[in-house]
Amino acid sequence: MKGSLRSDPRENFTYHDRIFDNDMTVLVKASEEAYEKLLFRDAMKAGFYDLQAARDRYRDVTAAGAGMNWVLVERFILVGLGCGLGWGYC
Repeated sequence: MKGSLRSDPRENFTYHDRIFDNDMTVLVKASEEAYEKLLFRDAMKAGFYDLQAARDRYRDVTAAGAGMNWVLVERFILVGLGCGLGWGYC
Protein backbone atom coordinates (compact mmCIF):
# COMPACT_ATOMS: atom_id res chain seq x y z
CA MET A 1 0.00 0.00 0.00
CA LYS A 2 2.69 2.50 0.97
CA GLY A 3 4.47 1.94 -2.33
CA SER A 4 1.57 3.37 -4.32
CA LEU A 5 1.27 6.54 -2.21
CA ARG A 6 3.27 9.75 -2.36
CA SER A 7 5.51 10.57 0.59
CA ASP A 8 6.07 14.30 0.13
CA PRO A 9 7.14 16.19 3.24
CA ARG A 10 4.74 18.67 4.81
CA GLU A 11 6.29 21.67 3.06
CA ASN A 12 5.51 20.08 -0.33
CA PHE A 13 1.85 19.25 0.39
CA THR A 14 -0.58 19.89 -2.44
CA TYR A 15 -3.73 21.96 -2.02
CA HIS A 16 -5.82 18.85 -1.33
CA ASP A 17 -3.22 17.54 1.13
CA ARG A 18 -3.44 20.76 3.13
CA ILE A 19 -7.25 20.63 3.13
CA PHE A 20 -7.30 17.04 4.39
CA ASP A 21 -4.67 17.83 7.02
CA ASN A 22 -6.76 20.78 8.21
CA ASP A 23 -9.96 18.69 8.20
CA MET A 24 -8.28 16.14 10.46
CA THR A 25 -7.09 18.87 12.83
CA VAL A 26 -10.56 20.42 13.06
CA LEU A 27 -12.25 17.05 13.62
CA VAL A 28 -9.72 16.05 16.28
CA LYS A 29 -10.41 19.28 18.15
CA ALA A 30 -14.18 18.74 17.86
CA SER A 31 -13.82 15.17 19.13
CA GLU A 32 -11.66 16.25 22.08
CA GLU A 33 -14.15 18.97 23.04
CA ALA A 34 -17.04 16.51 22.89
CA TYR A 35 -15.17 13.99 25.06
CA GLU A 36 -14.42 16.72 27.62
CA LYS A 37 -18.15 17.52 27.79
CA LEU A 38 -19.00 13.78 27.98
CA LEU A 39 -20.90 14.01 24.68
CA PHE A 40 -19.84 10.59 23.49
CA ARG A 41 -22.16 10.43 20.48
CA ASP A 42 -20.79 13.75 19.18
CA ALA A 43 -17.24 12.61 19.89
CA MET A 44 -17.79 9.41 17.92
CA LYS A 45 -19.41 11.33 15.06
CA ALA A 46 -16.53 13.80 14.73
CA GLY A 47 -13.76 11.33 15.55
CA PHE A 48 -14.95 8.47 13.40
CA TYR A 49 -17.78 9.13 10.92
CA ASP A 50 -16.77 12.66 9.89
CA LEU A 51 -13.13 11.61 9.77
CA GLN A 52 -14.03 8.74 7.42
CA ALA A 53 -15.99 11.14 5.22
CA ALA A 54 -13.00 13.52 5.08
CA ARG A 55 -10.73 10.62 4.08
CA ASP A 56 -13.19 9.55 1.38
CA ARG A 57 -13.33 13.09 -0.06
CA TYR A 58 -9.51 13.26 -0.02
CA ARG A 59 -9.24 9.88 -1.76
CA ASP A 60 -11.76 10.91 -4.42
CA VAL A 61 -10.19 14.28 -5.27
CA THR A 62 -6.65 12.90 -5.42
CA ALA A 63 -7.50 9.76 -7.41
CA ALA A 64 -7.14 11.37 -10.82
CA GLY A 65 -4.11 13.49 -9.91
CA ALA A 66 -1.04 12.91 -7.79
CA GLY A 67 -2.68 10.43 -5.41
CA MET A 68 -2.85 10.29 -1.64
CA ASN A 69 0.10 11.20 0.58
CA TRP A 70 1.41 8.46 2.88
CA VAL A 71 2.21 10.97 5.64
CA LEU A 72 -1.45 11.96 5.81
CA VAL A 73 -2.74 8.40 5.49
CA GLU A 74 -0.55 7.36 8.41
CA ARG A 75 -1.79 10.33 10.47
CA PHE A 76 -5.38 9.43 9.55
CA ILE A 77 -4.87 5.88 10.82
CA LEU A 78 -3.34 6.99 14.12
CA VAL A 79 -5.85 9.79 14.68
CA GLY A 80 -8.80 7.62 13.69
CA LEU A 81 -7.83 4.91 16.14
CA GLY A 82 -7.18 7.38 18.93
CA CYS A 83 -10.26 9.58 18.51
CA GLY A 84 -12.78 6.97 17.54
CA LEU A 85 -11.88 4.72 20.44
CA GLY A 86 -11.19 7.47 22.95
CA TRP A 87 -7.55 6.53 23.49
CA GLY A 88 -6.38 10.13 23.63
CA TYR A 89 -4.27 10.14 20.45
CA CYS A 90 -6.25 13.09 19.19
